Amino acid sequence: MQWRSFAYEIKRLEKSGAETVFSIMTKKDPKLDDLHVLYEVDNLVMHELMMNNFGDELVQFLRSKLNNWGITLEVKIVENHDEMIRSLTGKDRFEQLAKKNINLITLQKIFNLDVEL
Repeated sequence: MQWRSFAYEIKRLEKSGAETVFSIMTKKDPKLDDLHVLYEVDNLVMHELMMNNFGDELVQFLRSKLNNWGITLEVKIVENHDEMIRSLTGKDRFEQLAKKNINLITLQKIFNLDVEL
């Protein structure tokens, strides 16, 4: 995929901020909708690094490699609920997961499970 090719290219050239942007870009794949590329990042710092340092260069790279000059890029900040759950205590994590699946409470009671990890 050309997305990852760009990430490896900037890392190889050792540009300022390239190592961080490499990590951001290889964390997950972008979403594609026809000519629109949407990439979701976790916070404002990631957004600014992507757009201010490498945004234009990335769009030009994708356009030239894919031979498609209509490609647009949007970098959007989204909350990452999975990372929020990782930072919770065992009991808090169980409560969050039980909200998604009520059967967890039933299993906890049937097997007399302790969630105080």
